[in-house]
Amino acid sequence: MLPSVYNYQNEINKVLYLQAIVPVITGSLTVMGVVFILLFSINISGLLTLFMLPFSWVCVVNPLIAIFMVRTYRKAVIHPRKYLWAKPA
Repeated sequence: MLPSVYNYQNEINKVLYLQAIVPVITGSLTVMGVVFILLFSINISGLLTLFMLPFSWVCVVNPLIAIFMVRTYRKAVIHPRKYLWAKPA
C-alpha cells in the first residue's frame, strides 16, 4: 500500500472512531443525568432539558469532526477558492 493511501486510511479510521464514540459519550451522560434526576427526585425546571441538549448536537458535531480531522476536507474549508474552484493542470 502506498504511504499516502495509508495516511488517508488512518485519518478516516480516526474520524470514524470519534464519530462512533461521541454519540456513546453524549448518550451515556444524558442517561446518567436523567437517572440522577429521577433517583434523587430533583425538581428544577429545565434541568431535564439541559441534560438532553448535548445528545441533540451529535448530528452537528459528527460532520465537524470529519471536516476538521481529514486534512483534505480541512484545506477545502479553509481555502475553498484554491481547492474547490482550481483549474485542472
